Amino acid sequence: QNKISHEPNLASLAPSLKAEATVDIWAFGKLMYEVFAGESLFMIFLEEVQNRNASECILAWSDAHLREVSIKLLEDRIGSSGVDLVLGCLSPKRSTRTKSMVDILHHPFWRDEKAFRLR
Repeated sequence: QNKISHEPNLASLAPSLKAEATVDIWAFGKLMYEVFAGESLFMIFLEEVQNRNASECILAWSDAHLREVSIKLLEDRIGSSGVDLVLGCLSPKRSTRTKSMVDILHHPFWRDEKAFRLR
């Protein structure tokens, strides 16, 4: 079964999620997590509460969820530079989140030959 099919309803996004670069960065981090982990980022929430929609999950995002992301990626043998890239994008505080796609493109992950620890 495709793990990403458990995605909560994405039809309604909260008005408090203004279109800005930090939201796009968060979305990129979500995508990278899903590529690395092979499951929806929202699976973390589905274990807590079954009836949350996407906007509720995003608005409830916290440092505790970020720790769960870190643990999952390390368990999946993603190297520290990959984990750092994702965590920087998914920071719950906009002020500490990666600022731009330029910053993402300059992240050491893209040059790290050991980004995926296959052994």
